[in-house]
Amino acid sequence: RRFAQPALVPARRAPAMEGAASAGPSPSGQAAAVRPEVAQLLERLIEGQLVLQKAVTELVAANASSSAQESSELTLDTDYQDKWPDVEVTVAVHKLDHFSIGEFSIEAQIEVHLDWVDPQLRPEIHYNYNPEHGTFELSKALRGSSNPFRFFNPQVCIENAKSLEDDPANNGDDHPRIVDEIVMGGREMPHLTKSFRFAGCMNCRDIDAKCFPFDVEQVSIRIVGVEMEGMTTTGMSRDLVLLEPTLRRKRRFEQKTDAVRGYAVPLGDDVGMPHMWRIEDDGRARDVGEMAILAVGGTVTHGRSAYVLHVMMSRRWFPSYTVSFAIACLQVVGAGFSLWVPFTPDMLANRMSITLTVLLTLVAGNAARPPVIESVPYPTLHDHYGQCMLFFVASVIAVANLVVFTSCWGMYRGNGANDGQSNYDFFDRDLHMVVNKLSDYWWCEPGPVETSWADFIVLVLTGSFLVLVNIVIIVIAQLHRVTALLRVKHIVDTSNGDMSDDMDGLVFSKLVLCNGNGHFQKLKRDDFFSFMGYVHLL
Repeated sequence: RRFAQPALVPARRAPAMEGAASAGPSPSGQAAAVRPEVAQLLERLIEGQLVLQKAVTELVAANASSSAQESSELTLDTDYQDKWPDVEVTVAVHKLDHFSIGEFSIEAQIEVHLDWVDPQLRPEIHYNYNPEHGTFELSKALRGSSNPFRFFNPQVCIENAKSLEDDPANNGDDHPRIVDEIVMGGREMPHLTKSFRFAGCMNCRDIDAKCFPFDVEQVSIRIVGVEMEGMTTTGMSRDLVLLEPTLRRKRRFEQKTDAVRGYAVPLGDDVGMPHMWRIEDDGRARDVGEMAILAVGGTVTHGRSAYVLHVMMSRRWFPSYTVSFAIACLQVVGAGFSLWVPFTPDMLANRMSITLTVLLTLVAGNAARPPVIESVPYPTLHDHYGQCMLFFVASVIAVANLVVFTSCWGMYRGNGANDGQSNYDFFDRDLHMVVNKLSDYWWCEPGPVETSWADFIVLVLTGSFLVLVNIVIIVIAQLHRVTALLRVKHIVDTSNGDMSDDMDGLVFSKLVLCNGNGHFQKLKRDDFFSFMGYVHLL
């Protein structure tokens, strides 16, 4: 009205001015002068109406959205500020590859499944059954809620991840899904699940290659819950509580879905594996390079705020590393062949040439470490074995050759009083005459195997040394393998607290073993001899 009023006033007065003097403007001229102003004012009026209409529309939409949000919040009578469900963790291992001792890392592709039962969700209010799809669906109010106190939506991450692939598939599910209803406490409660996929390189700080190549390595995957938003009413942080897998495991066992989906099923008639392991088409677990899968088991740590999956791997040391040890033994035996060099004027040179050749070969072998441990900063059992061989050849066989030469043959043979004596003659200082025999010591006399007694004694020491060193190596390696496996078994079986509700109870161990054929098998908790049999060397 403010814009239109000035233009309408002249229009109302136009008829009264028609009888005025002829000096005034004509009616047609007045109309021509007024029309442009009216057109401009009408355009402004229309623009103002459009702006007003748009503002009113936005206000109505905002009020409707606010009313819908308030209505949804009123519908969601759930309260997770001080109490929330405990979450069970199930790990499905799809692939392990590129295990590096020097870099303490391994590349893994895993899928983490979270399962829980939420007693606060009620049917027909928070979720409904869709008969068309045959599944349960959460209400729109739940799926659209961003209030962490009204909607329980847990998140997890890999704590020891070194680098994860930038793949959208790694993000996992945005919202939980209802698997089925479970009767607990006399009423039906929804079983919810959520999955995350991780692929990338992970740190392995538990690697210890001191007993290489008979080592048993431990790879740990640490899964921790992401701290939920907000605080409790007492000002405490809201942390996830992680538990052993039971819900998904029971469902897999009841539906027999492990074999169908391509996951391992343990041998024997038991309740299945706690976790899932992807197998090849032939039903065997895939090796990680030269490492064979030995055992897998999980445990809750740090006040149930983290879940650790332990994967034990055993190195396949036969036949490659067995040949390496055998070559080192044969080199020592080759150095022992120098003890058959006869007593001649050049016996020392002949014996030492053989010994030094073996020494140089052993030094070169010790300097060139296997590629697997090339960057390992500490000595391994493989290094100690080569060093022992090198030390024995240098300190026993080489020194024995020198002692036999000086004590039996002598440094001054062939310097007698008569001319024309041979190099085999020896001037006996006690008799003051040239004799054609060796020094008068018992160890210089001929021995049992066409050598002197001194050489025979060194041969016996060489054989005893080789047998003793191999026995010590086997004992050390066997103790390492047994203690490494039993230590992880103890951690897995004793750190879970109350196991009265566990499917295994106190019968089976939670550490599932993998035999030499690549098949998994569960053993009883107290069957220690069977556990040790899985890591035997001989």
